[in-house]
Amino acid sequence: MIKNRTIAFLDILGFTTLVEKHGVARIGQVYSNGVRLASAYAKNQLEGETCKVCIFSDSIAIFSSTDSLNGFLAVATYVNCIMRYLIPLQLPIRGAIAFGDMFINENRSIFLGNGYLKAVRLEKKQSWIGVSIDSSAENAFQDFFQAHNLIQEINLPDGKSLSWYKYPTIIKYEVPMEGGEIEPMFTINWLNKLHCLDAKGVNIPHEKIVKIVQDTLGKYDDNNHIKEKYLNTLKYIQYINSTVQFPDGLTGRYISKTTAPIS
Repeated sequence: MIKNRTIAFLDILGFTTLVEKHGVARIGQVYSNGVRLASAYAKNQLEGETCKVCIFSDSIAIFSSTDSLNGFLAVATYVNCIMRYLIPLQLPIRGAIAFGDMFINENRSIFLGNGYLKAVRLEKKQSWIGVSIDSSAENAFQDFFQAHNLIQEINLPDGKSLSWYKYPTIIKYEVPMEGGEIEPMFTINWLNKLHCLDAKGVNIPHEKIVKIVQDTLGKYDDNNHIKEKYLNTLKYIQYINSTVQFPDGLTGRYISKTTAPIS
């Protein structure tokens, strides 16, 4: 049956090199634990919505169960959680979220359609660690993506006002593309004041996340193509830390007590 769905396609960058360097057992352990914990956390946030998640090697596909805005938000939440768990474990994610018609046969694990193709094409165009939202999803949920619905003014006790994102996981940004082009797009913000816990249960702050990205960059210092992706990612981190503000009520953290970074 053909149905409209929200689809996310995620890819782990440099996966072959990671497996060759650290071995299948180590990468498999880190990968599976990260996905398991992210999935458990995401399910607590979905408020009744469900997603279908398919993983094959370094590719992760996430499909909404409905064609509604809640279905889109469920996929965005799931993607956000996957990024928050895997990136600090040095499994860099690049991906895209799209919307379109899909043929889905869950019994035979068959998923195909224009929505999936849009997500795959956009994923491959980007030059960074990050996930952007295709115009097909933006057009499908125009009312949601209107600026006045994403940004809200609140009055502070000192008489000043603060502009903040009602949905801080979705941020507009000039996304770097292969070939040096820039496209203004909505993105999944995996840095909005949340922390993860390392293997000992200790908070990993923003500064450590930046260092993880920088350390990963150093491993590919002799590869300008890969280096560009990491430098673009550091620019995104700097942008989020310097320009995106959140009220105290939006702080939080995600939990990962059983998995340590790859190295």
